[in-house]
Amino acid sequence: MKKLLLAASLTAAFWGNISAQITLNAWNLNGQPGDQVSNAATTTDGGLNAGGLLIRGAGITAVAGVNTMNARAWTSNTSPAPTDYYEFSISMHSNIMVNVTNIAIVLDRDGSGPQTVQLRSSLDNFVGSLGVQTAPLTVSTKNFPLALTGLTGVVTFRLYGYRASNNTGTLRVGHINGNDVTITGTVALPLRWVSFAAQAKNTEVQLSWRTAQEENVDYFGIERSLNGRDFTEIGRMPAYNRSENSYDYMDNTWIGTKSGDSYYRIKEHDLDGTVYISTLAIVKGKTDGTTELIYPNPASDHIFISGNLESESYQVFSSNGKLVSEGKLEGNGKEASLDVRNLPVGAYFIRIGDDGKAQRFVKK
Repeated sequence: MKKLLLAASLTAAFWGNISAQITLNAWNLNGQPGDQVSNAATTTDGGLNAGGLLIRGAGITAVAGVNTMNARAWTSNTSPAPTDYYEFSISMHSNIMVNVTNIAIVLDRDGSGPQTVQLRSSLDNFVGSLGVQTAPLTVSTKNFPLALTGLTGVVTFRLYGYRASNNTGTLRVGHINGNDVTITGTVALPLRWVSFAAQAKNTEVQLSWRTAQEENVDYFGIERSLNGRDFTEIGRMPAYNRSENSYDYMDNTWIGTKSGDSYYRIKEHDLDGTVYISTLAIVKGKTDGTTELIYPNPASDHIFISGNLESESYQVFSSNGKLVSEGKLEGNGKEASLDVRNLPVGAYFIRIGDDGKAQRFVKK
């Protein structure tokens, strides 16, 4: 039984010139009554879809409070309740990836309001914590430093409040003359479509990528990391500078399972000194020397899973954990395909086999 062993991979992506730190989305609550149902983002970078909403979870109750979004009925439990939160999201254009580096939220509570807040995201179905802060009694900005990279589609964040003294205590967002919720990060600007795949073969990893409409490219640098942060160049490939280009590189220094995950990326170096960076492909070794990769990602009609997976069972889950599709894969011995045309636009997870790890993909 083959298992899906990639923690994450991106095998069809846009190359991007990574921008400086910018405001991706922001919500300014100046002039709001506090008990409004929702607020659309007041600032949105050009790489994102406009209109991301700031809303309340179903477990809390709206309360008036000028220049804020306010609520009471927060849980007194020592851990977050599943419906007691403020929610906001970012929605990327189909050809855009972003990296989120910080979320700043202006908060205050009354004396019986929730004493602790915790940030979570839809990337893991709101299971893990992205940071915990003490809820302030006076208006303060709480920063949640993050390192979320290569985000596509829609990503939702929830700020949970808990440890309230009683259910009349309030926690509000806002009350300053400026942005009250700010998502900061970088955008990978779309330049050309490229596929990028990495596949382990015994003690080596084959990297393959394709580009279109190359002009004035000097070379491609192949980089590898063992932690996803610190990369070392392991080789170079000269650029062809044609309308359609295919490249293959074999990493024969890969040490496989002894090192755990291996992270790969490609740097395109242009003749004018500009550098474009691919997204990551993450390869984990296993005893039979193979891995499976999903591409393209995002996908509009079909996804392909590399490996001999014919007749393997699969399950597709929505971002909130609901099973939306299951069955048997059809393949040719080298890769299997799955029709995703009937899936609504959004993020999904696919699990191959009964005990495989779930891997995220995006339907665009």
